[in-house]
Amino acid sequence: MKSTLLIIFYFFTLSIFGQSNNRYELTKDSDTLHYFKYERPIIEKLNLIKPEENKNFFRFSSDKYYLELSDDSNKYIFYADEVWDGKRTGDVYIKQIDLTNRQVEEIKKLTDSLKINEIPSDNQIKNWTFGYDGITYKIENKNNSNFSRKI
Repeated sequence: MKSTLLIIFYFFTLSIFGQSNNRYELTKDSDTLHYFKYERPIIEKLNLIKPEENKNFFRFSSDKYYLELSDDSNKYIFYADEVWDGKRTGDVYIKQIDLTNRQVEEIKKLTDSLKINEIPSDNQIKNWTFGYDGITYKIENKNNSNFSRKI
């Protein structure tokens, strides 16, 4: 009887206080493993758009830079962590460059001509192995409720 009551209480509280997010749906080619552990704290620190926000955006990034295009802001951000005696201090140097309308249009033309949004995610390429032997690029695109994140 106690276990039944605990189970009912658990599902009741989950339904009331559970964190569900209906603002976006990941596309089938999305890769999120790296995002929630490493990427999300950086996105928050750099004040970039989060997928759960009700905003459309395109983001192209690598290890220490982000290019973000949206209706609200168009920017290029690069950053560096402060390190003393081989340890991070927690301070971060951030440089933001706001893009002009012409730059944004040129970037959009380039992404369209290169078919950037059609590039498959690494998990869709047969015999692909993930390693740290080069540069990793991330492509994110949120359009209405669909969110795609490819590495």
